[in-house]
Amino acid sequence: MKKSTVTGLPLHATGRLFIIGGRAKRCLTNFVKLAGGENAHILVIPFASTVPLEVCQDLDKEMRKKGVSKITFAVAGKRLVIDDDVTGIYLTGGDQNDLLDRLGKIGATKLRRYFRNGGLIAGTSAGAAAVGFDIITGGMTDGLLREGSLTVGKGLGLLTNTIVDTHFLARARFNRLLAAGQLFPGALGIGLDEDTGLLIEADRMTVFGVGHVTFVSGGTAVKPSAKKAARMRPDFLYSVVGTSVSVLNAGQVYAPAL
Repeated sequence: MKKSTVTGLPLHATGRLFIIGGRAKRCLTNFVKLAGGENAHILVIPFASTVPLEVCQDLDKEMRKKGVSKITFAVAGKRLVIDDDVTGIYLTGGDQNDLLDRLGKIGATKLRRYFRNGGLIAGTSAGAAAVGFDIITGGMTDGLLREGSLTVGKGLGLLTNTIVDTHFLARARFNRLLAAGQLFPGALGIGLDEDTGLLIEADRMTVFGVGHVTFVSGGTAVKPSAKKAARMRPDFLYSVVGTSVSVLNAGQVYAPAL
């Protein structure tokens, strides 16, 4: 299939960011190559996981199979150190709230500094969901557009004007991006399927992996009048119209317009 380019909104990434929708297999191979392959020094940050030791053991095994010989693992509760020769940082899955809590302000600042200096950061699942200034933290378990049902918070701040959601197809999260777009007007919503990644470099985004990446922007919420809403339950349903949607697969490029 011929590669295509779609234009959209500005991002202005400063380093390289490789975000994955979860269950990374092929995308883990892609990340290792981006980090330098056999010459890579990869720092794994497992703070989002409830079983960090198991996650680190599995990643150590898989990355060494791919030729990586130098792998460092961060430990929650200890000072985060990013050595000068680190060629890639990998944020594991789990819970984005735990990732942010365990990193703390100092750890998050170090990640932003590494990224601003041109570093490569990858995140899968929660590690991907946490990269924006504003992030989805939960809610909408029934998938319906209900007033007040989406929960959001502050993220790592690696990207501006974006909201990322993961396990997009498997967990039917399209409406979560629509809802996020109403809370953060003008933001670009990025929905990542499992084992599907998006490499973000400056204002160019390239899709990797086995599924799709969905880009959602714009749209206007249609809600009842204030008078009618006052007579309804506080979690009333609403609609969204006029949304722009692009769905891309591996090799295709989404290049936001400046």
